Amino acid sequence: MAWPHEMFDRFREWNFTLIHGEDPEVRARQLREITRYLRGLIAERRGVVTDDLTSVIVNAQVDGWPLTDDECLGMLILLFGGGLDTVTAVLGLHFAHLARHPELQDHLRKHPEDISATIDELLRFLRTGYEHPPGHGRH
Repeated sequence: MAWPHEMFDRFREWNFTLIHGEDPEVRARQLREITRYLRGLIAERRGVVTDDLTSVIVNAQVDGWPLTDDECLGMLILLFGGGLDTVTAVLGLHFAHLARHPELQDHLRKHPEDISATIDELLRFLRTGYEHPPGHGRH
C-alpha cells in the first residue's frame, strides 16, 4: 500500500476508535479524520503510476473510465480497516493457538520447512469467529 510507516500508531488508533469506540460522535469524528487523510493520499497518488496497491487503485480504469475519488476512497477505507483490525485479530488467534500447543512450537523449531504449510493451515482454520480448529478440543 506504501503508506508511511511512521503513521502506523496513528492508523492503529484511528482504526481502534472507529471500530471499537463507544461514543458515536467520536467514531464519526474519527471516520472524518481517516477520510480526510485518505482523500489527501488519493490526490497525492493520482497520476503517479507505481506498483503499490494504493497507486494501482487510484489510477485504475474500468471500461476506459478512471475511478472516481469516492470509489477509490471506498476501497481504501475497506483496506484500511481490514489491514489493521482483521489482521491483528487473526494474528492474535494464531499466537494463542501456538501458545496453547508447545508441541507445535517445538516441531516448527526442529522443522522450519513446515512453517509455510502451518501458516496456510492456521489461516484456513483459525479465522475470526472460530475459537479453535475443527476437530480440536478446547485447551
